[in-house]
Amino acid sequence: DRLLAYIPNVITGVVVLIFGMLLAKFVATIIYIAAKNTDMPIPLTLAKLSKLAIIIYVSIIYLTEIGFVGLFSGANYSIFLTGIVFALALAFGLAGKDVAAKYLGVLDKSAK
Repeated sequence: DRLLAYIPNVITGVVVLIFGMLLAKFVATIIYIAAKNTDMPIPLTLAKLSKLAIIIYVSIIYLTEIGFVGLFSGANYSIFLTGIVFALALAFGLAGKDVAAKYLGVLDKSAK
């Protein structure tokens, strides 16, 4: 009985995962084309980061749908996501300030 009641959640989770992967690929392609057409310095990296962010988000939705909600429920999810965002911001701030300065310089020159 419990196994039969669990099957719709698994099917829904797999459908969400498949559509999420397709959406991630579609969005990454759009971002790559837009970044390439506007001469941004790292279009492939931007596309891959957007794809990764969507895949992570969809994976969390999938895990929640199939019943694995231990880490991703309520306040735990917010704390987990906030920690990741702060870690990425710190990594960018420490390692990417030269790249950001160069990119902002290019944007400043193109705006004039």
